[in-house]
Amino acid sequence: MKNQYASSIPYTRRRHRVVSAILAGLLPLMSGFAQDTFDWNERVQRAWESVTAMRMSEAMAWNAAEKSDHPHNLAPLLVDSYADLLRLYFAERRSDYPRFRDDLSSRLDRIEASDDKGPFLRFSQGLLHFHGALAAIRFDDKWNAALEVRRAYTHFKDNHHRHPQFGPNNVYFGVLTSMLGAVPNGFQWILNLFGFRGDIRIGNRMLLDHIEGRTQQPGICRSEALILYPYLVSVLEGDPDKAIRFIERGGLDQVRNHLHAFMAMNIHINNQRSEAALRILDGIDMSPAYLHIPFWDFERGHIYLNLFRLKEAKSAYTRFVNGFTGDYYVRDAYEKLSWIALLENDPKQAAEMRAMVLQRGTDVSDADRSATGNARSGQWPHPLLLKARLLSDGGLQARAWETLLSADPRSFRSRADQTEYSYRLGRTLDLLGRKDEALRHYTRTIEQGKGMREYFAARAALQSGRIHEEQRNCEKAATCYQQCLEMTGHEYKNSIDQKAKAGLQRCKG
Repeated sequence: MKNQYASSIPYTRRRHRVVSAILAGLLPLMSGFAQDTFDWNERVQRAWESVTAMRMSEAMAWNAAEKSDHPHNLAPLLVDSYADLLRLYFAERRSDYPRFRDDLSSRLDRIEASDDKGPFLRFSQGLLHFHGALAAIRFDDKWNAALEVRRAYTHFKDNHHRHPQFGPNNVYFGVLTSMLGAVPNGFQWILNLFGFRGDIRIGNRMLLDHIEGRTQQPGICRSEALILYPYLVSVLEGDPDKAIRFIERGGLDQVRNHLHAFMAMNIHINNQRSEAALRILDGIDMSPAYLHIPFWDFERGHIYLNLFRLKEAKSAYTRFVNGFTGDYYVRDAYEKLSWIALLENDPKQAAEMRAMVLQRGTDVSDADRSATGNARSGQWPHPLLLKARLLSDGGLQARAWETLLSADPRSFRSRADQTEYSYRLGRTLDLLGRKDEALRHYTRTIEQGKGMREYFAARAALQSGRIHEEQRNCEKAATCYQQCLEMTGHEYKNSIDQKAKAGLQRCKG
């Protein structure tokens, strides 16, 4: 008897796979026995490199030509997925996310129906799940993010076992291996449950081997390795100087490759080198051939603010919040605009910008979450401490030190300001190379700031660990890193904990 409700049954992914498998079996009969396979030829490589450079129209032209001439080549599916991910990541239109996941599923179905037995099969599956994880993280889709990371790791691990010298796979398996090596202790049970194994040094070595041509297919995904490796070195190895030396060796195209420039610029910004970051930003080819992203305005605002060029920072941040339709870093940008107004002695404008923190954006990023907490607290940063912070973050340590010395410590009435003053003294001395003096102020910061929402005590413990590690006193460094991990309820906990866990692993290794 015919099921009268059959037409209302949802078209699930399982049914989709069944139909795909049937079609895959019929296609050889319908097209002269042609079968889907992977051919990473020169045209695919050019399309892939164009995506990495963010020249999307150029990339899609190469990819369309390849699909037209070789419709059974599966490699263009990876190019399409990569391009869709970057568009979604930087434009951040939430309405596009469901379609991205649907397209991801369809591409996976076609790849899984292939009879190709080479290293590209599992690499492609892992890569698409990796793309899915990044998109899910961007939109705070925690469940799918966890599932996609697990699937990506499983495919990359299996492929590495079968094809240990296949370089493109090692790039992404290496990234996950390094990142999992920095997962805080409280989440280790999850890694054990899924059979994950993390190790920062092993993961980073995989990327470096590919960059230096010690793998098979060294030209494929080399640009991605060049982007990812400095981040891993700076954050997980805790060696920003090594990352900067790598960037300055000259292997990156910081003019015509926007992702290369974006990475290099952020490494400089995060390591008190705002002038170097500005030189990169000013030199980027911003012609219409490239995907337009409002984040360039956000980056420019960040650089100018750290250089204490307040009017230029205000203009850049204003362009960003007016031109960006997504949520990431919007609250952070409005907080920065409120700071600028505070420093310009405009309390009305400062209050208006702080109110916008609670009206737009989300709390997905640590920076946005901190902005929200500050806005809800009703507390404002002390203008002198804020100025010292910005100057120090911009690399202007002498001016930051002069600013701190001009203060009367008795003028800081709140416990938060007193703790921040100790931290700023320590951080500035640290960056000036006066490590022993810095340690004394960090110790005072930890004593003053335990249990506070502000991040000063946790960051002081982290920086103390780094100083002891530089001095090759791993026992003291490990104690500081563990102390940092044990602090709870403070701002930027995720990012600070990741750095502390990486430091602890280095000390124990």
